[in-house]
Amino acid sequence: MNTEKLLRLFDSAIIKNSSSQASNNTLRLMIEEKVIHFDLELLTEKEVLLLKELFNEPITIPAPQSQLEEKWRNWLIHDSPSPPIKSQVRFIHFLLDKSIDDYQAFHEIWDSLLEKTTSIIWISPTYGIVIHIDDTLDDEVEYQSLIEAMSTDFYVNLSLLMGSQTAASNSKSQFLWEKKCFEIAKRHHQKKQYFDEHEVSAIFLLSFIPSHDRTEIIEHFFNKELLEDQELLKSVSVYLKNHLNLSSAAKALHMHRNSLQYRIDKFIDKTGIDIKQFPQAAFLSSLLQLIHYKI
Repeated sequence: MNTEKLLRLFDSAIIKNSSSQASNNTLRLMIEEKVIHFDLELLTEKEVLLLKELFNEPITIPAPQSQLEEKWRNWLIHDSPSPPIKSQVRFIHFLLDKSIDDYQAFHEIWDSLLEKTTSIIWISPTYGIVIHIDDTLDDEVEYQSLIEAMSTDFYVNLSLLMGSQTAASNSKSQFLWEKKCFEIAKRHHQKKQYFDEHEVSAIFLLSFIPSHDRTEIIEHFFNKELLEDQELLKSVSVYLKNHLNLSSAAKALHMHRNSLQYRIDKFIDKTGIDIKQFPQAAFLSSLLQLIHYKI
């Protein structure tokens, strides 16, 4: 049975008067790229189940809750000629693994975390941005707590991208760049829940390396034994994250400074990559991205 014949069977239940479509007693379904409204009082329970099985309900994106959010949405998504503010701005991108029911409660959690009324722009039912005007931000630990709280309160997995501060006049291009990189990063590392802009930008750039070349690069610098030595790879990774500061890295790893020095020297000896020198440390950072993110 084609769609046209099916709709004829339910013609009496289709609401054709647009003024009646806002009723809570209606069923909204996306049929051939159009939203069709059905009067639930004119459908049996089995007919409702049949229609829901054949067609999807239209996706509803949360609407802006303030004039400022509306202005931001017009600037970032539509064709507004100028941003709503003139100061510096930062976007905190969030991605949920499924939609939630209480968007207001979600908004209130962000207000509480940032200790101010925030603007949130939803791009889809599961993806959006928090617009942060103040330059001061808590560290990753605070946002890790937020991720855990969201998981508990809403039964969803939350991923965050901490964008970089930028001038409001440049914020649209910054938003689009971060959004693109975030999508690529999540595709290659679905379980990771916290990123910063420079991290996702590196993943985006590395994603252009053809698959066979990636494998060749990794195998050239890391033999099988080294790839299996997760303890050593973790040690040098933490060393890089701590800006080549041996004491800070040793503290983060809960080990003696001399023990970490031994591991670093061991890594240099095995690979020939002197990670005590910044250019080679930067190169290793890219290699580790290829390994850990399976780009």
